[in-house]
Amino acid sequence: MSGGATRTTSLRSVRYYPDKAMLAIEFHSGGTIEFYDVPACVYEGLVASAAQERYVETYIRPKFRHRRILRV
Repeated sequence: MSGGATRTTSLRSVRYYPDKAMLAIEFHSGGTIEFYDVPACVYEGLVASAAQERYVETYIRPKFRHRRILRV
């Protein structure tokens, strides 16, 4: 697992699991979204991005299968 720093008000944490090619994004508002079959270069692009929320909405959410994990 790799963890990256976030520089946004909406993303709490970003974790990448290379053995599963899974990206998990936890939000300050609650809940986590898991994205599947994500290449490492996409995770690296997210961590390096100056506009992480926009990166998620442009390059990740519309292109990768995902599911929301609600915080209980």
